This record gives sequence, C-alpha cells and structure tokens, in this order.
Amino acid sequence: MSGQKMFGANNIKRYVDGFYLIVPAKKTVALVSRNGSGKSSIVPLMERLYDPTLGEVLLDGENIKSLKLEWLKNQMRLVTQEPALLSLSIRDNIAYGRSATPDQIEEASKTTHAHTFISSLEKGYETQVGRAGLVLTEEQKIKLFVARAMLSNTSILLLDEVTGGLDFEAEGAVQEALDILRLGRSTIIIARRLSLIRNANYIAVMEEGQLVEMGTHEELLAIDGLYAELLKCEEAAKLPKRYNQCLFYIQRFLSP
Repeated sequence: MSGQKMFGANNIKRYVDGFYLIVPAKKTVALVSRNGSGKSSIVPLMERLYDPTLGEVLLDGENIKSLKLEWLKNQMRLVTQEPALLSLSIRDNIAYGRSATPDQIEEASKTTHAHTFISSLEKGYETQVGRAGLVLTEEQKIKLFVARAMLSNTSILLLDEVTGGLDFEAEGAVQEALDILRLGRSTIIIARRLSLIRNANYIAVMEEGQLVEMGTHEELLAIDGLYAELLKCEEAAKLPKRYNQCLFYIQRFLSP
C-alpha cells in the first residue's frame, strides 16, 4: 500500500501521507498510533469504500481497483468494536450470509469461546437477539462476530479497534478468540490498546499519517520511540485509581 494523500467521500479529509506498507501472506501486521494519526483510514481503503486519489492498494501485486468488488469483499472479513446484531436468532447471526450446518456453527462458536455463554442461555442458539431480542454485552456480541468471521473462512482479516469498548478483563477473553481467528490468515489489526498486538509479526507505528516505526514488539521497545511511549501510557492507565492519583500529585509536585 503506497501513496501521498488519500481522501474519503463527502469531502471528508482522510489522509495517509507518504505511506508504504507490505502485509505478508498469512502474517499479522498491526497499525498503532495516537488518535487522529491516520490509521483508521486504512481499512476503508482496503474495502474500497473509497479509493486513493494518489497511490494504490495492491493485492498479490494487483491494484484492487481492477478486481471485481464482490470478489474482493468475499476475500475479507471485518470485525469492529461496534458489531450490529440482526433481529434474528444467535444461530442465524453467526451463519449470516453463508450456508452452514448446526455442527459447523457450534464448532466455530467453541473455537472462538462463544459457545459457553450461548449454551448457558435458556434457548441456546435459538435465542433471539437484536432490537426485539435479548440484550447482549459488548463482549458477547464481539464473540458472536468473531465466530461469524471464523465460519466465513476468508483469507484476509481486518480487525478495527475490536476491543476498544471493553474493559481490560473482558479484553483478555476476546483477545484469545481473536488470536485463534487470525491463524493462517493475512491480518491487519487497527488498535489503540497495545495489549492486543504484542504477538503481531510486525507492528507499524503511525504519526500524522506517516509510518515512523516498524518492527516486532521487542524491536520497537529497544528503539524506545513512539511505540514505547504509547505502551507506557497504556500500562499507567491499568493502575488502580489511587496510584494514578499518586502519580499525578508527584508529577505536579515535581513540576517547576
């Protein structure tokens, strides 16, 4: 993926400046940055929700603009932090868009750790969800969508801030399911929480639309640059409030 500036629809500026990134087949590449640094523009470009005005997005060396859109979408599966459930049964939500047997649906749910909470419901997989049905937690909804993604068996996986709305405890359970899901798939992770991406094959760090660091978790820590700074901020956020408050007072006391 390369280009100078890329703009979105409706005159909303979404830009990536001088950005070049290669995602090897069946490997995981994570994109991290501060908010507003351009990482969220990458997924819509890959899905062709809009096209770059300069530069190009390539799949196996071929510009995706030359590929049939339906075929391209069938190669990808997007999982986000705000999955919208259909007003259907849990079974139909998982199988949506595909012909799947009950055994296949249950196997996908077991693999992604959704089966436990589903089987605890009175009607199990026949439980109605959505606007007129049972209200699920964010963790439960995401697990259903991860099971759907597992069932789709696409070759490219896009994970866009999947755990952004979860607390750290719920995030751990979802992360394990995501780790299973991305096995054998070319995966791009857009993440604000860095705990999700430490095991990525490569981590790309963006700043103001540009790629400023690239490497493994260990390599980027050794550089002690922006990635290390973001990681320190995240670790500090996990401290109990009383410790955060102590740190605040210490910093204020030491300030000139």
